[in-house]
Amino acid sequence: MKYADLSIILKQEIQKCIDPAYAGKVSLEDPGSPLFGDFSSNIAMILAKHLKKSPSAIANEIAEKLNKSENIKEYFIVNVPPPAGFINFFFNDRTFDKLIDEILERKNDFGKGELKNKKILLEFLSANPTGPMHLGNGRGGFTGDCLANVLQWAGYEVWREYYVNDTGNQVINLGKSIMAASGFYAEQEGEKLYKANYINDLVKELNPKKDDDIKEIGKQGVAIILKGIQRVAKDKMRIKYDQWYSEQSLYDTKKIDAILQWLEKENLIYEKDGARWFVSSRFGDEKDRVAVKSDGNKTYMLSDIAYHKDKFERGYDHLITILGADHHGYMGRTYAIIEALGYKKEQLDIILVQLVRLIENGKEMKMSKRGGAFVTIEELIDEVGHDVARFFFVMRAPETHMDFDLNLAKEQSSKNPVYYVQYAHARICSILNKVQSLKFPGFAEAKPRAGKVQNDELKIINEYAPNSHERVLAAHLIRFPDLIEETAKTHAVHHLSAYAIKLADLFHRFYEHCRVIEDGKVNEDRLKIIQATQIVLKNVLTVIGVSAPEKM
Repeated sequence: MKYADLSIILKQEIQKCIDPAYAGKVSLEDPGSPLFGDFSSNIAMILAKHLKKSPSAIANEIAEKLNKSENIKEYFIVNVPPPAGFINFFFNDRTFDKLIDEILERKNDFGKGELKNKKILLEFLSANPTGPMHLGNGRGGFTGDCLANVLQWAGYEVWREYYVNDTGNQVINLGKSIMAASGFYAEQEGEKLYKANYINDLVKELNPKKDDDIKEIGKQGVAIILKGIQRVAKDKMRIKYDQWYSEQSLYDTKKIDAILQWLEKENLIYEKDGARWFVSSRFGDEKDRVAVKSDGNKTYMLSDIAYHKDKFERGYDHLITILGADHHGYMGRTYAIIEALGYKKEQLDIILVQLVRLIENGKEMKMSKRGGAFVTIEELIDEVGHDVARFFFVMRAPETHMDFDLNLAKEQSSKNPVYYVQYAHARICSILNKVQSLKFPGFAEAKPRAGKVQNDELKIINEYAPNSHERVLAAHLIRFPDLIEETAKTHAVHHLSAYAIKLADLFHRFYEHCRVIEDGKVNEDRLKIIQATQIVLKNVLTVIGVSAPEKM
């Protein structure tokens, strides 16, 4: 019996206790603390408006009926705390034991969902190959890779893809930047050339001549930069892409010509002022977009249409694209593309990743690819390590601005959240080793991070709830599969790191109050709980993409 199955059973049993006309209003929620139940329902408060009775009276009537149900007795204890009218449900000990046993049986597979007949193409990072990857790219890269892991755990077939913008004006602009740094090109008014140190490195490697073609030099520069991006993605960020999809390949395979013909056939393009326009406003975009300029050059818009058509033609049911915050204007036209191609907007999710500020000693370190003073994601990983960099980036919701605290990231103590979580795993491994050898030399007192479990809640735990440390910890463990399913739907991967931090916190508090080995004897119930905790900690860290060390 799985946690999710139990919620379905409970909902059905509540529905049996009320007028069928209101059955659709029954919902369950997390009461916020295991002390107040494993599930909670506000159905009594909802029905009070219709039945003209107090919520508490309705709640007690429903609870009385539920307590007569053998199905409920099998799994739950029902409680109606005065006076609000919420109905709280606690798993009985037998149910808890079964749920913990499920963790121990499934081990590394605990949290994985059943295979779903759905293919997802996840395009992420896709930094322009005109310079090394900076911190913002790192945030999009780690977020995308973590989301891909979540989707795979939830049972989807996932394809990781990097779209390489290796053609167009930016290639020419890179060529101009290289030639300008070589003294063979004068920057024109209104141009914004790249002046960072890596341009000088490209000059040394390419050794351009005065008569070299700017576009060709730009292409050579892109090829060198792309190799660096691929190396950093694989070796430093530990992201394994299934495909690096070249925009230039759309031209080489004539897919650009084919999409232009298709647009003409479908009457989705028209001529105006010598240019050719895609009718994106017909599909909800704020205006039509130029597909072919008056000089005959094809725009990125045409590439985007061809690329998205190709994605669906490869058999993917759903597309997810992660973009930088500066691509906000890209959203409307991309959804217009999806509809113009005959698909539903709901088949595409666009996630915008906001900016990152690097903070050291309380001050922001300025970054600019064009200006030359910027920190690459490779430099950051070399400074703080892969696990810390990834965990820090995944901790914040992508739609929020982020301050990356370099001092905290370099802290190798419980103040650093990733060390705090990894230390919990290492501590459990140490206990399990001692259990195996039946030696008990003594333990140092745990020092839990403040603020994770409220002080008043701890008071209730310590004074009124026997064995509640075990219960609170176990209740958090069994929610992991639901977290995976929910994150696969919402794409809110920052909830994974929050879950891991809370799990580590609950374990450290358990460790502070509960001995697994005492006087040379093993408490079997507590042993099962820490074994389950070790499994779930390792699994959530695996999904995030960081290591679960056995020693620290």
